[in-house]
Amino acid sequence: MSKSLNLGFGYFIDSSLQTATKRFSHKKLWNVILHVVTSWPKAWAMLCIGRNILPISLQLLLIILKCLLCIAQEPPMGFVYSILYNVLAYYAVYIHTGITTFQAGIVISLCLVLQFLGHLLFEGETPQRLPTKDDNLLFKILDLANELFLAPFHFSLTLLIRFDFLPILRWRSDAALHKLITSTQEIKYGKKSP
Repeated sequence: MSKSLNLGFGYFIDSSLQTATKRFSHKKLWNVILHVVTSWPKAWAMLCIGRNILPISLQLLLIILKCLLCIAQEPPMGFVYSILYNVLAYYAVYIHTGITTFQAGIVISLCLVLQFLGHLLFEGETPQRLPTKDDNLLFKILDLANELFLAPFHFSLTLLIRFDFLPILRWRSDAALHKLITSTQEIKYGKKSP
């Protein structure tokens, strides 16, 4: 069994821990900006795929759940994000309806390639992954869904933290980042003696 940080399921509703994990593997400002810029078209493409595959009532329910999760994570910024996301969702679902699933898949693929290249160019390395709950399949599935569906929110928060627009969240994120770095070093090098 491999070592992990033992992040609980509360990780998915803790915005300070979410932004700390983003800051852990996205150290350069331009890489964060690239992720913000590419995560919004990726969200639009996922909404287009949902429009083509899911019944409209289920898609609206998923949009509402996503917005409520963002508001629960960080109330003021989650509300602002929900407004922006709902405008994007309205455009993708009701106005611009000519996009096929294949075209949306191409947009998602291009965004992922640009994000990966951003890591190589700006960070000088491939994306770092934190050692999470390696033995828990549900945690892995939720983590993947978190990375795919909530990326615009978390990267937008990370960018606002970088520009010091959210000082309280930055303080909470700094504390969580310090714990993550300490735990990662303990896993990598072993515990230090007292």
